[in-house]
Amino acid sequence: MPKHMAINLGNAEKWAIKTNSDTNKTIDKTNKRVLEAIDFQLKKDIPVLTLNLIEPDNSKFNIVNNIIKSLLDSKVIYEEKVRVYVVGDWYGADIDLIENIKKIMDKTKDYDKYFLNLCINYTGQKEILTALKLLVKKTIADKLSIDELKLEDIKDNLSTSYFIPPELIIETEKDYSGLLLWDSVGAVIYYVEKYFQEIDKGDIEKAVSYFNKLNN
Repeated sequence: MPKHMAINLGNAEKWAIKTNSDTNKTIDKTNKRVLEAIDFQLKKDIPVLTLNLIEPDNSKFNIVNNIIKSLLDSKVIYEEKVRVYVVGDWYGADIDLIENIKKIMDKTKDYDKYFLNLCINYTGQKEILTALKLLVKKTIADKLSIDELKLEDIKDNLSTSYFIPPELIIETEKDYSGLLLWDSVGAVIYYVEKYFQEIDKGDIEKAVSYFNKLNN
């Protein structure tokens, strides 16, 4: 099993339009798939799972907040001691979502058996740009010399700095999303020709089998 598996959920609204699904069905289907992915992580003893939750601005579905609420109410998260960590530009989100994010991170902050990372309003390029801005500020403040700048300094200033690099990235879109862009070097990227709402554990099993085939 990979030690860190990441999944890009893609845009749920595209699936809703394709299948003519209403808001409730779209939310329920997405929540179900997220919980199945977490169940796969726990049953297969994968230490780290990262999920990229994509939701356009002004989305009518409010999927991300519903996922967070599901995790808050999930007994499995607390029984299995899963630490939930959220990265991305979520500080300007709806107040209710911000409060729920803070709650789930606070309730699980002392767990270290498994790690569930949720990327919200996140892009890999934006993450690297933010890290570079922090490094520029440090050089201006004479806390860092440009001549001494190392690759490790960029890693240390990423919002995902404490993550171990992903070994398997599952993409539900046709192109690589840039998920965990800095650390994606060397990762196996597996493309599922389905929307996230349509994949099941068998699809994830196939991705892991593909990963194992390339690493044996």
